[in-house]
Amino acid sequence: ATNGYEGVEKAREWRPDLIVHEDMELGSWVVAEHLGIPHAPVQITAWRPRFRELMARAVEPLRRAHGLPDDAPSRLLGSVFFTTRPRSMRDPAAPLPEVTAELRPIADDRDPAPMAASPGPGAGDAFDADPADADPFEGLAGDRPRVAVTLGTVFAEQRDVLRTLIDGAAATGGRVVVGLGSDPTGFGPVPASVALHAYLPMSTLLPNADGVAFHGGAGTMAAAVAAARPMLAPRLPTTGEAENGEDVRMSPQLSVPRPSRIPRPAPHATASPT
Repeated sequence: ATNGYEGVEKAREWRPDLIVHEDMELGSWVVAEHLGIPHAPVQITAWRPRFRELMARAVEPLRRAHGLPDDAPSRLLGSVFFTTRPRSMRDPAAPLPEVTAELRPIADDRDPAPMAASPGPGAGDAFDADPADADPFEGLAGDRPRVAVTLGTVFAEQRDVLRTLIDGAAATGGRVVVGLGSDPTGFGPVPASVALHAYLPMSTLLPNADGVAFHGGAGTMAAAVAAARPMLAPRLPTTGEAENGEDVRMSPQLSVPRPSRIPRPAPHATASPT
């Protein structure tokens, strides 16, 4: 539970020896502090020290409500903080905490249910045998490049930006696979070279792609680096300051493009293929 109350009662009954949780989830911190159980956050988001400062202030009402000691926010990162980013993807100007330990992630992004798809004509047969392992570009019209497009789930409703990225990628004459992060129904018509999916595992999509246009999110960025694929990360119109795309401006040793500003396009505007 986000406020920790339900979690405290469950943990009091079960009494775990250790709580492992993602780094932005605070209910587990409340439970750990309340019951004196060690906890270990796992890095899910990009490391932004200023966010940790804001978190320490934001949890003050929770701290008081649960009667936690004044210094409890200093232990938000637990006794160990597992980082999932290799050293080449870290910003030297924002060092990780002293309690950091290395954790090499393994792709676990497969949806056990059949993946919903709305592909272009002739693409359906590619998903009949084993949709989790199929090459999502097979069966589409066009040739190269193969372009993956996604805005994740948080920005999934920015359909005008998605449409611009899709049209620009399709204009190259290549094949385009889109992870919408939402139901493809109602998105509108797309060329035969484009397939729309509600969800696709990045571990399947990106190794089959020649590049990815995305929102600059930490998970997709890490998957693209793992697959050694070029990235385009537009700065989304609603994000204001440079929060979006910050994940791809990590380190001088990481050769990825800096985010480029993309204006709010008119509906169905076509982006330049270059």
